[in-house]
Amino acid sequence: MLLSLAALIERQSSDAPAFQDSQTQLSYGELYAAIADLAARLADAPPTIGLCAKNSVEWVIADLAITAAGKTLVPMPGFFSADQMRHVMQDADIGLFLCDESYQQSLQNIGATTTLLTRPVTTSEAVLTPKPNATRVIYTSGTTGTPKGVRLGEAQLNFTMQALTDAISACADDRYLSVLPFALLLEELCGLHVPLMVGGSCIIDAAAAEAVGNGHVSALQESAMVAQPSVMVLVPELLRAWTAALMLSGDKAPESLRFLAVGGAKTPPEALALARDLGLPAFEGYGLSECGSVVALNLLGASRANTVGRPLPGLDVKIIDGEITVAGANVMSGYLGQTPHDGPWATGDLGTIDEDGFLIVHGRKDSVLVNGFGRNVSPEWVEAMMSNDFRIGRAVLAHGRDGKFCALINPTLLGEALYDNDQYEQNLESLRALCAEAPAYARPDDFICINAEAASEAQLFTASGRPRRRVINEYVMSKLKETQNV
Repeated sequence: MLLSLAALIERQSSDAPAFQDSQTQLSYGELYAAIADLAARLADAPPTIGLCAKNSVEWVIADLAITAAGKTLVPMPGFFSADQMRHVMQDADIGLFLCDESYQQSLQNIGATTTLLTRPVTTSEAVLTPKPNATRVIYTSGTTGTPKGVRLGEAQLNFTMQALTDAISACADDRYLSVLPFALLLEELCGLHVPLMVGGSCIIDAAAAEAVGNGHVSALQESAMVAQPSVMVLVPELLRAWTAALMLSGDKAPESLRFLAVGGAKTPPEALALARDLGLPAFEGYGLSECGSVVALNLLGASRANTVGRPLPGLDVKIIDGEITVAGANVMSGYLGQTPHDGPWATGDLGTIDEDGFLIVHGRKDSVLVNGFGRNVSPEWVEAMMSNDFRIGRAVLAHGRDGKFCALINPTLLGEALYDNDQYEQNLESLRALCAEAPAYARPDDFICINAEAASEAQLFTASGRPRRRVINEYVMSKLKETQNV
C-alpha cells in the first residue's frame, strides 16, 4: 500500500482541510469517502487506466482511486500531441481514460474510451481497502513522438515520497500551492502524496502557470498572496517570471513561503540568489523519471551554489566515466515492454561530486557540442548564463559558422528589441557578456531570434519544452546560410 493512502486511512474521520481548487474544497474525511466511492466503481474497470485532465480536486481523487483499486495508472500530460497520446494509449494498452471535458474530444479522436470526471461523492459508505502493488507508468516527453514508459512501483514511490517528506521537514501546518501539472511526477509527489503523508493541505491553481505563459507575469505572485503557501515546486521559467514580477512591482513574496524547489532544467545561480533576495526561498534540485523524479536537492542549511544539492539519503550516487549513476530504492524497474531493469541507472547526465558531497550537473552526454578546435562544451552551462537576461525566455546553444557557436533565442515580451537587426552587434555583445564566466570559445558568435509560434511550427522543442538539439542545429545552420547579417 502506498504510504500516502495509509496516512489518508488514518485520517478518514478528520475534518481538517485536505485539497481545494477554484470550485471545491474537501476535508480529509470527505476526500476519504470520495476516493473509496470511486475505487469501488473502478473494481471492474480495465487493468490499465489513463488519467488526462487539468489539475483539480477531481484529479486527486481519480489518481488515488485508480491506485487503490489495484489498477495501473498512466498519467497523460495534456501537452502531448495527438500522435504522442495515441502512442501512449497503444504502448500501455490503456483500456479506459478518466478525463475532464477539456481533453475528452482529443482522446476520443485517437480512439480512446473515456469517462468524464464528475463531482466527488463525499458521503459514500464505501470502505477504502487499497490493493497492493501500486504501479505507475510515467511517459516522459522524449525527443520523438514515441516516448518510453517508465515503470514505477510501490517501492520506488514510497521511497521518494518519504525522502521528500523528511528532506523538507514537511508537517501538518504546510500549505502546498500546486501550479504545475499533476501529470509531472515531481508535482504529483510534492503536491499530492507528501501533503497526505503529513496531514497538510494543498491549494490547486491550474490557471496560474498558463497565465504566466500568456504574458501575465504577476499571476504567480497574485496566486501565492491569496493561498499563502509554505511549499511550492516550480520550473526555472516560472521562477524567473515571478522574480521579474516582484522586481517590476516592488512587492514582496508572501512571508509564509519557507521552501520553493526548482527543477526540470538548469537554473543559473544568479537567478536563485536574486529570487532569495526578493523573498523566494528557491532551492535547486535534480532528478529524472527513471529515478523516481528526485535524486538530489539543496535544502535549508545544506545548500551550495552551482550544485543541485546532496543526494537523498539512501541513494548511492557515483560518477562513472564522467556520467552520473544512481543506485537505490527509487530506480525504476524498467521501461514498459522492454527488459526489466535491476541495479544502478546510468542517467546520461555528465556531472561531478565536490569534496562535501554536493552534486554538480554539467549537462547531457548526448548534447555536448564540439567546436572547430575540438573543444567540448556542455550547452546547458552556457544556456543557463544567457537565461539570466529577463529579455530571454529560452536560449539554446547550437553549432554555427566556421566551427563556432550560435545561440537560438526565444525572447520574452521584454525582449522585442532583440529582433532589431540594426542593433544586432550591440545585442550580440550583450549576449556574450552574459557568458563572461565561460571561455571565449564557448560563447556564441552569432544569434538568431525566433518566436514561440515559429519554433512550434519548426518542431524545435518537445511538448514539455526541451530542445530537440539535432533539429535545432539543422535549423540554425539553414538560417545562417540564408543571411550574412546574423
